[in-house]
Amino acid sequence: MFLVTLYSCKTKLDSNDLTWLTFQEGDTLIFSSTENKFDTTFIVKRETIYPDYNPVEVHGKYHPQIGRIWYFNKNVPYINDGKEMVYLQKNSPDQKADGFISYLNSTFFFDTDYFNKTNDTVTFNGNQYTDIMKITDSYKINLTCDNLRTLWWSKKCGLLKYETCDGQIWTRIK
Repeated sequence: MFLVTLYSCKTKLDSNDLTWLTFQEGDTLIFSSTENKFDTTFIVKRETIYPDYNPVEVHGKYHPQIGRIWYFNKNVPYINDGKEMVYLQKNSPDQKADGFISYLNSTFFFDTDYFNKTNDTVTFNGNQYTDIMKITDSYKINLTCDNLRTLWWSKKCGLLKYETCDGQIWTRIK
């Protein structure tokens, strides 16, 4: 009876949480820099799962749900099967999902960094997108800018643009 009750109390990522999981396995993202350089990222895996039940581990009243996206980019060292781009975990139905977005060895955490709706417009594939979140590092974990300063993320198209610490802007062209 206890196990039936436990498994019936699962959380579920809601539609707002799922807007962070825009990419599908097999997607290819191509970026062009302000210096006419190109960079390619391949989405290698996307999943939404419940972690295995472990009677010793305490999840609280609800069984959490996790959403993840992995990518591969030749400019990110030490990844074999891909690196996590998005990690979301929802622990309770009445809470927002928590986690991070990581790209090119920079990680932006939902609970400490700045995820702000902006009036910026980003053009991609001939369309203008205004559903943009501007994501900026708070530098709370590490006091300097190591790789990326800012990401521009669309709820419909995912990562559309990013700025490196040296001020170079990369915009998605595919």
